[in-house]
Amino acid sequence: MDWLKAAIFYFASVFAAGAVLGSVRELLVKPWAGGLGAILLEAPIILAAMIYLAPRTARWAGLGEGVARHAAMGFAALALLLVFEAAAAQLLRGWSLGQWLRHFDTPEGRAAIALYVVFALVPLFSRATVSERGK
Repeated sequence: MDWLKAAIFYFASVFAAGAVLGSVRELLVKPWAGGLGAILLEAPIILAAMIYLAPRTARWAGLGEGVARHAAMGFAALALLLVFEAAAAQLLRGWSLGQWLRHFDTPEGRAAIALYVVFALVPLFSRATVSERGK
């Protein structure tokens, strides 16, 4: 169950970073750059957080280099992220589940999907980093 501990920590860490960045995006950047522009400006920063946090979390949890454990970490973290994103959409925007799902059919929503996929896959690509830096 080390992968579950890693998934929870990875999700919570990236979600916290995303909450801060999302607030800045929505309040300051979106009025200036539009929805898609704002998410595209935010994307490299949140990607850097993912790349920084995934190998450190895997090493902390003792995952080793196994593909299955890293995949489990990434996809369990994605499941948590989607649940919390849907809840945040309802609480902060007043969106129903259907409205939240329909938003993925917009350019901004498609960019969010791409980031979700990357979020789930980064732990897989960080496997070598876990052993190389852990020595």
